[in-house]
Amino acid sequence: MKINELIANNINRLDVVLSDDQSLAIAGLSGSGKTTFCQTIGEESKKRLVSLLPKAEYQYLFPNIMETNFSAIKMEDMPLVLFLGKSSISSNPRSTIGTHTGVFKEIRNRLADEFQLSPEMFSFNNALGWCPACKGRGTTKNVECKKCLGKRYSPEVEQYKITLWNELYSISDIHHLSIEAI
Repeated sequence: MKINELIANNINRLDVVLSDDQSLAIAGLSGSGKTTFCQTIGEESKKRLVSLLPKAEYQYLFPNIMETNFSAIKMEDMPLVLFLGKSSISSNPRSTIGTHTGVFKEIRNRLADEFQLSPEMFSFNNALGWCPACKGRGTTKNVECKKCLGKRYSPEVEQYKITLWNELYSISDIHHLSIEAI
């Protein structure tokens, strides 16, 4: 991704080429423009993605994104950009990226279908599936739960396993897989 002459807040005519095939971290001194730089790229990526939708749809789905002159920022080869921030996505201490994106819903449904049980059985956000000692948090008083060993699920739920890649996996095993493994 190429950015030419970026001017925003305290950034003055920045030219940069960023790799789009790896994760990037932005670091620097306080006030050096890290947040402005990231927000500018993120907003531009969002606008370009939304602009692919018919106008009637993006105005309905994304009312806060206004039409702008996309060429004003002079970005080339712009991929879809996702930013991971440090702020919490939920006040629920048991929530994860997987629960918010719906990925774990699919996993719970697959396990539920396989064993003819309710999907709630495979949720650490539900009393049917969570470890009774830590209530699905994996810790008690900031120490790994002694009952579930940080797995977040009850021992009853842990006994249900499905075959993936010719190996048996419980729901907590699946939670601990890396993105590369999936």
